[in-house]
Amino acid sequence: MFIRGSSSSIWRATYILTHLMATPDGAAYALARRQYYASTSYNGEQSVAGFLPVSDGTVVVLASHAFTDQVTGFGGSMKRSIGSSIMARKMREIFEAGRKKVGS
Repeated sequence: MFIRGSSSSIWRATYILTHLMATPDGAAYALARRQYYASTSYNGEQSVAGFLPVSDGTVVVLASHAFTDQVTGFGGSMKRSIGSSIMARKMREIFEAGRKKVGS
């Protein structure tokens, strides 16, 4: 499911694209979410969660990672350039792996 939205702050409007995938597996549940924020910069966030039933309740496992181009300070421009190329490569790997799984 893709969800489009926007948010306003004091400084500028931000457009948000959210990709959400959720699936049950018996009594367990898995969730993956990617959010892309675009305004005058580019930011993103990816989360994966699992809800696993146990005898006393539910164990929740969560992993999250944020990508940003808002690095400042000494060498900020170089850090953004390196980070952008690493992020592009990682995102390409993520989408290629997903495409292969869907295609098989």
